[in-house]
Amino acid sequence: MLLVGWTIAWFVSLVLTPIVARTKHRSGLAWFLLALLLGILATILVALIPPGVDPRLRPCPRCAELIEPKANKCRYCASDIEPLAVIPRW
Repeated sequence: MLLVGWTIAWFVSLVLTPIVARTKHRSGLAWFLLALLLGILATILVALIPPGVDPRLRPCPRCAELIEPKANKCRYCASDIEPLAVIPRW
């Protein structure tokens, strides 16, 4: 009976760990593989790590806040900046 409970917890961690990792801008596949090995411990670890930087954003050259690459004005400090060319991802 105890084995059934641990198996269910392991399957739940296999589902939750990549979801939480992706919301924190981390690799879902890497955390899924880690959850295969560590089970619920991987879910706890990914919940405790700080979020990563969104790769779709860039820092403002004046105030260093993260903004969209195509922005021509920073929404935090209102400075005019050069927009970057955005390459579409397929």
